[in-house]
Amino acid sequence: MLYLEKLKNATSIQEFAPLLDFIPKNLAYLLFKLPAEQKYQQFTIPKKSGGERKINAPQADLKLAQRRLANILNSCVHEIESNQTPRRQPLSHGFKKKAKTDSNSKHEYLTLGIHTNAKCHRNKRYVLNLDLADFFPSFNFGRVRGFFISNNHFNLHPAIATIIAQIACHQNELPQGSPCSPIITNLITHILDVRLTQQAKKYGCTYSRYADDITFSTNQKILPEKIAIPSDKPNQWIVGSKIEGTIERAGFKINQAKTRLQLRPSRQVVTGLVVNKKVNIKSEYYRYARSMCHALFSKGAFFLPGNDTPATIRQLEGILSHIQFIKEFGRTDEELFRQKLIFENAKGKERPKLDAATELYSRFLYFCYFVALEKPLIMCEGKTDAIYLKAAIRQLEKKNNFKFSHAVDFFPFTRRVSKVMRIHDGASALKSFIEHYAKSTTFKFETRLHPVIVLLDNDKEAKKVIDLLSKKFTENGIEYDQNKNFAYHVISNLYVVLLPKQTETTENKIEDFFYPEVLKIKLDDKTFSAENGKKFDNQKHYSKQVLATKIVRPRQDGINFKKFQPILELISQTINKFQNNYAA
Repeated sequence: MLYLEKLKNATSIQEFAPLLDFIPKNLAYLLFKLPAEQKYQQFTIPKKSGGERKINAPQADLKLAQRRLANILNSCVHEIESNQTPRRQPLSHGFKKKAKTDSNSKHEYLTLGIHTNAKCHRNKRYVLNLDLADFFPSFNFGRVRGFFISNNHFNLHPAIATIIAQIACHQNELPQGSPCSPIITNLITHILDVRLTQQAKKYGCTYSRYADDITFSTNQKILPEKIAIPSDKPNQWIVGSKIEGTIERAGFKINQAKTRLQLRPSRQVVTGLVVNKKVNIKSEYYRYARSMCHALFSKGAFFLPGNDTPATIRQLEGILSHIQFIKEFGRTDEELFRQKLIFENAKGKERPKLDAATELYSRFLYFCYFVALEKPLIMCEGKTDAIYLKAAIRQLEKKNNFKFSHAVDFFPFTRRVSKVMRIHDGASALKSFIEHYAKSTTFKFETRLHPVIVLLDNDKEAKKVIDLLSKKFTENGIEYDQNKNFAYHVISNLYVVLLPKQTETTENKIEDFFYPEVLKIKLDDKTFSAENGKKFDNQKHYSKQVLATKIVRPRQDGINFKKFQPILELISQTINKFQNNYAA
């Protein structure tokens, strides 16, 4: 049964609470018995336009209920939209996801946001922005409750509508800081979006809304008077009476001080993004990020604009991630084609040179992962190796009194890493990473407190890495022989560790450190195979990924990881060696 139908069928808290995965009496206590002053913690944050914004943060259990309610309501929205033919374009872009079905009929969701909202208004002659005053406080308890009773898509039982309003509201309004406030505002404001869209189309304009930020745009030679007219005051505009009336009848008011018209010759901004020709970041925002990176790379610390206390790397990562995402989203077809050619021509060569924003983000990530790391970092050949090792560390400590004496991180081979850092899994790709490590991690700030350990299978590909080390990174006292020596210092804080061999004639892969009974486990009558290419038959075999995620991770409590202990001891010895050398 779909969530919308379950909501409609519920008539009491006993029937509604299980939808939130709550015990009814616990939900009743949270909503009706817990004192109001204990439900929220209030604080303020500065507004970009000046002043302060009041935030009411719910306590943990209430926040959990609100988050689960938001998930249910989002699912209901997707059910409603999936039944609409033809599927409509989104009118509101704040805090929601757009349903999309691909050519293989797989259902997925595309996140909407300031980027999709801005895209509606790119390359327009006129862009009009207006702001709804006191947006969240406009939604009181009665308005929320009444919507879920009377709306044709919901028509909920009054008792359920009351419970939803009780979960969502605080001091007779939807609080900023609640996980369910955004979805409820979008549901109630949808009728306003529909009416303003109809008026915009009538006058040859495009309409969109992001939370309380409304935008109209057009390529007409003259901005229609029904949309806005000039004020008596210079550079100020008044929203058309019909538009204003529609907004007021929907229960909102326009913040006249924030109404502005942007013309094509000037910079046009929608929800903080430039839209003159393509969706882009403000130039000064990028300059701030670049200057902060320069300070970080030079001194190991930086400050956000206007702040006197040092900022965190996580804050800067959010800024750079946002810039890179918007830059990627806003690229034209011509730019995307040029980027594709760069990658194709760079195969087998050094890293391709990309746009300045992506290169800056890449430099930042190299600094974070390999210079300013907070723990020793292990780079495995792939994602599955990290799953094995994490399970081995937990279970050996739990069952065999083996203590892995270091807290470590594992390098994440994600899509972002592949695209921005151009680091890929596999021994051959890691060989290239090792070869260019010095160049990629050269910064003025050189304090490195932890090692980076590349862990490789001891096989033919590993021999190529050892040959590279013996030719380009020769260090006195090191024997470059993969049958005898399994740990090598490369340069700075970089080390290579091979899986320890028991005999010189065998090649060791990490799966060889499982006892045979683990690798013999069948799944759907398929057996494990570590092979790739033609030797792997997907009708008979399952892969390393399946072994890691379907067998090792869920069944780790019953697996004997004793054979992994030499690997962990070797890693531990390498970390100790770095620390001793660093201390010296």
